[in-house]
Amino acid sequence: MQIENPKIQKVDAEIERIHGRISKLQGRLEELRAQRADMYNADLLTIIKDIPPEQLRAFANKMKAAIPQMRGSDFTG
Repeated sequence: MQIENPKIQKVDAEIERIHGRISKLQGRLEELRAQRADMYNADLLTIIKDIPPEQLRAFANKMKAAIPQMRGSDFTG
């Protein structure tokens, strides 16, 4: 049995409209997050390309040496 109360029907219609808007906004939010990640990555690549290779190698070597130390600490990142 379904109640034919117009007030309930009006609330149900509003719920459906809001649900539709939320779905659209969630999709847009996902698009914007992906766009931001792409822009961030492009910026990082630009920065890295400007660093001389010998500096990159030195940085990579320092990071390799630091990884075992990080595993033994409270580092969670």
